[in-house]
Amino acid sequence: MPSKKINFYTLLTASAAMLGAYSTGAAQAADLPKPTQPVFTQLVAGPTGGFYVRGDVGIARNNLRSVSQQDLSDNGGSFLMRSIADAPYISFGVGYQFNSKFRADITGEYRSSAALKALDNLTANIIGPDGTLQANTIYQGRLGTMLGLVNGYWDIGTWRGITPYVGAGVGIARHTISGLTTNSSSTFTDAITGDITQQTTNGYSKDKSVTKLAWGLMAGAAFDISKNAKLDLGYRYLNMGSNVAATSGIIDCVCGTTGSPIRLSGLSSHEIRLGLRWTLLDGPSTQPIRPIIAKY
Repeated sequence: MPSKKINFYTLLTASAAMLGAYSTGAAQAADLPKPTQPVFTQLVAGPTGGFYVRGDVGIARNNLRSVSQQDLSDNGGSFLMRSIADAPYISFGVGYQFNSKFRADITGEYRSSAALKALDNLTANIIGPDGTLQANTIYQGRLGTMLGLVNGYWDIGTWRGITPYVGAGVGIARHTISGLTTNSSSTFTDAITGDITQQTTNGYSKDKSVTKLAWGLMAGAAFDISKNAKLDLGYRYLNMGSNVAATSGIIDCVCGTTGSPIRLSGLSSHEIRLGLRWTLLDGPSTQPIRPIIAKY
């Protein structure tokens, strides 16, 4: 077979072209930016328990189920109206976070005195002199309360720094009725002569305090404002006992007689609270974690 002759100049030209292509590729690779490793952050869990302090303010929408007085009921009378005003309050406490779900605290609370008012009505047949008595009495005073509770809470979970919770508490309420006065107006109609006699009398009661069992149910949400501080917005139903408070005997200022005390039953409140909790331990921290393999 005839052999092919390799042209020396052709071989030299091809080798030079290959070397140039390799040099160009190497230069382009050298110009590429160095690979950077993406940085991921990981939440490193801090202590799951610890002490905290708290402070709260709120408004109590008070309710009063009934008012009673033994003398009135014995003679067939009844209360036509009763009311109690709303009251602001302030509370302080200390607690412990056992884990991410459960915490408990002890709170002491001062509640501003609330205006108390009631109106009764009595229609009775009187003997000696015979006749009919129609009487009404207005009662006015103030009810103040100091409260101590032991509370437990279940933190349901945390989403974007918001932790909803539910809770319950039990303790004691110290009630004081102060400045109670009465104003009575009566009309007596003589059954024989038909004469009508009207009279107005005033009375008062000495201040008196009583301690009762109290319990509450709570729900709300805590908002993270720093790693140690949480803003707490919540609702509470508070029951402060049955037969809540008894005044001293009511003294008639005209004749000096002493009537039976008045009693309050079913004192409760619906409340909106705003508070701040401060954890006494450092919260969770973050640290960077780099992947083992970085892609270009």
